[in-house]
Amino acid sequence: MRHFVAVTMLALAAAPLAAGPPPKIEFNGNVVRGTRIQPNGEALVVGISKENQPFKARLMTYAEILVDADGDGVVELKLDNPVSPGSVWAVADLSSGKWRITGPDGSPMRKKQARGAVGRDGFGSLNRLVDQTQSLAFFVARAGVGAWRGVAGDGGPTDLGAPDDRSVEVDLGGLLPIGATTEFEELEPGDVVLAFHPQRLEFSAGRVRGAALDDVTDGEDEQ
Repeated sequence: MRHFVAVTMLALAAAPLAAGPPPKIEFNGNVVRGTRIQPNGEALVVGISKENQPFKARLMTYAEILVDADGDGVVELKLDNPVSPGSVWAVADLSSGKWRITGPDGSPMRKKQARGAVGRDGFGSLNRLVDQTQSLAFFVARAGVGAWRGVAGDGGPTDLGAPDDRSVEVDLGGLLPIGATTEFEELEPGDVVLAFHPQRLEFSAGRVRGAALDDVTDGEDEQ
């Protein structure tokens, strides 16, 4: 039996977030720039990118935690090649807990209408994620702590649900830390979940409030 909570349920509110706007994302040549970061803070930069390479196109995933070492509120991810127009990017401020998702001019990205759900396992831990998709790259960002990453495919080794049901059910205990982040245990109120559906460049995002994944209220996306 599944123990998942629908995303439309009301839940306990998380701690208040820092004031101010969410990050802004800029693209310049081979640079992805996140601005309006909390000075001297850290930011998670994530990208799903379709890139043309000799004889074939390749799907790339980028995920790094960058530090604003000079306190100017800016972090930069430098790529080996110019930013692909077939890409979608997210920046999450790991101090304020706010985020933004956007893409370069011409990006075919789109916001996914059907959202996922989070829930508890049989032991009561909030470490399950279900999404109605056949493939998923997802990230959890936690203000003041760091971020984690994971992937899942319908019927794949990390899918706990039935094969070929056009959905994935993931045990988040298998998430991999990004950078120096400690091992993941379970979701906490205030966590930001960023989900990408790579082949279609679809995305969704939400904040965990109690035992539900709430609507996007303090992040922004541009389409």
